[in-house]
Amino acid sequence: MGLDISNNSGPNLATASHLSPDWEPGYNRLMLQPEGLLYEDAQLQVGLRSEYRAEVGCIILYFSNKSSAPIHSFTTTIDNPNSPAASLKTDIKGLPDTTVQPGSQTSQMIMFEAKSVFAQPPTIRVSYIAGALQAITLQLPVLLHKYMEGAVLSGEDFFKRWKQIGGAPREAQKIFTGFDVSGDVTRKFLLGFKWGVLDGVDPNVRNFVGATVLHTSGGKFGCLLRLEPNAGNKMYRLTIRATDETVPPILMKSMEERLKLPYPT
Repeated sequence: MGLDISNNSGPNLATASHLSPDWEPGYNRLMLQPEGLLYEDAQLQVGLRSEYRAEVGCIILYFSNKSSAPIHSFTTTIDNPNSPAASLKTDIKGLPDTTVQPGSQTSQMIMFEAKSVFAQPPTIRVSYIAGALQAITLQLPVLLHKYMEGAVLSGEDFFKRWKQIGGAPREAQKIFTGFDVSGDVTRKFLLGFKWGVLDGVDPNVRNFVGATVLHTSGGKFGCLLRLEPNAGNKMYRLTIRATDETVPPILMKSMEERLKLPYPT
């Protein structure tokens, strides 16, 4: 259980192609933080708490009824676009209450196990009756970097491993615009993405280098990073190397998307 359980005869409304308006602010915030507000509208508030230990992630969703009337027929559907057997396994631990009284809350726990490298975050569709049938589809901030654990390396060890991994195909590099390329904000972004920031390693003090270990049940992967901010034109040059060639492009995509936006307050 925990995969798409919608009616196969119609469109799967739990997929990312049906995401609701205003799903992005909470998702972008929780890309970098373990808990907080995922979504809110006039009737419903969705909070999220998460904890990751090695290859296993635990997500708890809190659904609060903000209205003055009960919510009925409350149901959730998870869509996991990744292979559950090969990349990301979903395990639903109980279902939320079907009725939520005004001012009260129900919750749901979901376990996500990284079997191997995965590229797509899962989504959840929440439907309920409050006068009429209501539904929202949200993207869950379950991403590859959540399974990373920052590492500490000496400068000598960093450059030795950097050379060992080498360039393509185990490297991704891109130049792109950043919202705020100042040193303090850039450091917070890197820590939010679970990189261990290695100070004093790069000859240029404005640059950042980082190391981390990606945990999956199929094995661990070492990942290294060099991030070069250009304050004059608000650009970054980001280089990521990893011991598995599937990892750098996935991390690159997430980091590029997020570094173009403000850091969450």
